[in-house]
Amino acid sequence: YPVKTMDGKWGGTQGYSDNPKASIVQKGYQSINDRTVDANFKLMANLGKLVKGLSAFGQFNFSNFFFDTYNKTRPLYYDELIPRLDLVTVAGNIPYNVITRGTVDNNFSITQGNGNQFNRSTFLGGLEFERTSDKHDWYASAIYFQEQFKGDGADMPYAKQRVMGKIRYNYLSTYSVEFSYAYSGSENFPAGSRFGFFPTVSAGWTLSNAAFLKENKSISFLKLRASAGMLGNDNVGNAGRFIFNQYYVSTGSYLLGNNLGISSGMFNQGSLANPSVTWEKSNKLNVGLDIELLKKLSLTVEWFRESRSDIFLNPSSYIPALMGANFSSVNKGKTESKGYEVEWSYKDSYGDLHWQFGGNFTHVKNKIIDIAEPAPSDPYLFAKGNPINQPFVLEFNGFFRNQADINSSPTQLFGTVKAGDIKYKDQNKDGVIDNRDRIPTGFTSLPQIFYGISSGLQYQGWDLFLSVQGIAERTISLLDNGTAVPFLNGGVKPLLWLKNNYWTNARGDAANFPRLTAEQNDNNYRASTLWQRNGSLIRLQTVEIGYMVPEKWVKKAGMQSARFFFSGNNILTWQKLKETTIDAEVINPFVHPPMQSFNMGFTLHL
Repeated sequence: YPVKTMDGKWGGTQGYSDNPKASIVQKGYQSINDRTVDANFKLMANLGKLVKGLSAFGQFNFSNFFFDTYNKTRPLYYDELIPRLDLVTVAGNIPYNVITRGTVDNNFSITQGNGNQFNRSTFLGGLEFERTSDKHDWYASAIYFQEQFKGDGADMPYAKQRVMGKIRYNYLSTYSVEFSYAYSGSENFPAGSRFGFFPTVSAGWTLSNAAFLKENKSISFLKLRASAGMLGNDNVGNAGRFIFNQYYVSTGSYLLGNNLGISSGMFNQGSLANPSVTWEKSNKLNVGLDIELLKKLSLTVEWFRESRSDIFLNPSSYIPALMGANFSSVNKGKTESKGYEVEWSYKDSYGDLHWQFGGNFTHVKNKIIDIAEPAPSDPYLFAKGNPINQPFVLEFNGFFRNQADINSSPTQLFGTVKAGDIKYKDQNKDGVIDNRDRIPTGFTSLPQIFYGISSGLQYQGWDLFLSVQGIAERTISLLDNGTAVPFLNGGVKPLLWLKNNYWTNARGDAANFPRLTAEQNDNNYRASTLWQRNGSLIRLQTVEIGYMVPEKWVKKAGMQSARFFFSGNNILTWQKLKETTIDAEVINPFVHPPMQSFNMGFTLHL
C-alpha cells in the first residue's frame, strides 16, 4: 500500500494497518524517565602490626533503580484502497474503492505508569594476607559475601550468601600452586541443602625460568599449567522459585447445597514439590601450554573437559501421564563436553615494514550421558550418547512418482500423499513411516568449530588491519523459521531457488523440492535430510586502512599527531547455504541480517 494516498491521507490495509511512517509521525510518543542511585562504602585496615602482610576490608554497596513512562498518544486512521478488477474497462486503469479504517480522532490522550523500582544491597568483607620474598610469594584470603535483591511489586526478595577465598604459593617465579574455594548458599534449595562446597586447584610450571632453560636464546617463554575444579548452578530454569514447597492454586468455585447463591473456592494441587532439589554441578579440567619462540612466535594450546551432573530436568518425559500430576525439576541429567583450543601470533619486521599475524581455532564436542529418558522402541532413537539438541530427522528417499509408487511404498502417516510428495525411508522395516523412523543425522545448530584470523601491516606511516571469523561443523535446516515454506510461512517471499527445483512430472527425480501447494502439508515440511544444509561460513569481519601523518608536518600545525583511516565491517561472507541469500548464521527471514558498514575519519591529538 502507499505511504500516503493521492488525497494525502495515510495508506494501509486491514491486515497490515501499522504504517511505519504514520506510526512515527502521527501516533505521538512515549517518554521513559528513569533514576539510578548507587552508593559504595568501603573500609580498609592494615593489620601489619599484628601479622606482617595482613589486611582487612569491609564493603557495602547499595543500588536503586526506578523508571516510569509518560505516554502522549492518539489513534491512527488510514485509507485502504481496494482494487475493483471486476470494473476494469481500460487496460492499465484499475478502479478502486476507498475505505477509511481506524479511529478518526486527532485528540491526544495522556497515560502514565505506576512506576517500577528495584533495590540491590551487597556486603563483602574479609581478610587478605600477602607476603613476598626473594624465593617465595604467598597470598591467602577469606571473604564473606551476602546479597539481597528486592524486585518490583509483591515478588519475594532474592538472596545469596557465600564464604570464599584462595591460597596461592609461588616459588622462584617458576612453580606455582593455587587452591580456591566457595561455600555458596542459595534460596532455591530447602533448608539443610542450601549450601554447596565448590573447590578448585591449579598448578603451573614456568620452565623458561628453570635453570636448564633460563639462558636459552630460542625459547623466550615456556609454561605448563593445569587446573581442576567444581562449579555450582542454582538456576532451575523456568520451573519457578522454591520448588521444594508444595503449592495449591485456585481453580474456580463450586456450589454448596441447594442454594445456588452460595459457593466456595476450589484449589488444585500445583506441581509436585521436590524436597531433594540441590545444586547442579560442573567438574572442569584444563591442561595448557604457553610458549614463545625467539620473542616473535607465541603459541597457546589448551585441552579442556567439562562433566556436568545433577542437571535440572522435568520428569514428565519419563513418568507416565497416568500419574495425573505436574512435576517440578529434578536433578537427573548428565552431560560431557571436551575439546581443545589453539591461539597463535607471529610478529616481525624488515626495515620500515612491520607485520603481525595471528589466529585462533577451537574444536569442542559434547554428548548426553544420561537424560532419564524412557527406553524408545528402537535403539537409534536414544538421545543418550548423542550431542545436546542432536537433530532427529526422517531420511529423504525421493519423491513419489505416481499412485502406483505410493501404493507400493510403506504407508506414510503424515496425511494423504500425492505424486510429487516426499517419501521417507522405513528405518525399522515395519511397513509404516512415522516418528519412529527418525534417525540422528547431521550436526547441531551450534558450531563445533570456531576460528579466526587477524593480521596487520605497517609501512612508513601506512597501516592495514583485517580480521576473518568462521564457524564449521554445523547443520541448519531450510525449514527454520519457515525459510523455504512457500505460501504458508507468514509472509516470507518464496525462495527463487525453488522456481527451478520444485517437483513436476517433467522434472521427476531431478527435482530438489516437493510439489507446490497452497494447502497445509504435514508430510512434506517435516524435519528430514532433504532440508538439512551445511551451516558453515567465513566472514571477512573487519578491514581498516590508515595513514599516520609524518610528525614534522603535524608539528607545524600545532598538533602532536594526526591519523586518517577508512574501515569496513561485515564486508564479505562466504557460506555453504546457496538456496537463499539469508545469512546462514541467523537463518531467519524475520531477523535483520548483520549490517555492512563503512567508515572514514581522522584522529587528531592536539
